[in-house]
Amino acid sequence: MGAIDLFGCNPISMAGVKRLKLATKDTSNNPLDFPLDITLKVNDESIVILSDNESGRTITIGGVGIQYRIVYPLHATFTEEEVSDRQGRFYKKVLKWEMPQVSLTTNNQLKDFLFTSSGEFAISEMVCFVEDMNGNTWIIGWDLPLILESFDLQTDVDGGDNKYILSYTSNSYQRVRQYELL
Repeated sequence: MGAIDLFGCNPISMAGVKRLKLATKDTSNNPLDFPLDITLKVNDESIVILSDNESGRTITIGGVGIQYRIVYPLHATFTEEEVSDRQGRFYKKVLKWEMPQVSLTTNNQLKDFLFTSSGEFAISEMVCFVEDMNGNTWIIGWDLPLILESFDLQTDVDGGDNKYILSYTSNSYQRVRQYELL
């Protein structure tokens, strides 16, 4: 089966990404334990229930406080492809986006997000909370995390601008789910 682009115009799918909330650590600065302990909505087990303190940049899901960063990406794409092999059926999820106008602030945020305190490159396991252009909210990587697949810096593009291009992948037995706030 081919990849399903969830950013198409189907009313219940993502119609482009408005913003991403990226999380790799809990509120005690520890790496997240996967799978996250989620609570499902009563009478609709395809929707995850959580609380979001946007001013404090924390989400509480299943009793765990998670700190996150907000990203307003350019050219974001998300695909979820059903794959069957000898181990069974799973869903390959790929999330890609661009961060334009590289600056000292952007570099510091990425350094905190992608590198350890000793300056080593950290392959951080991530969960992503997506708000699409239709106002729908989605959680990606809650059961098996998103893993950094590629990280690229392009310089002197689009009229002299610099940009980062990031790609994350997750192979999971669960499909992406919508979430609602308590």
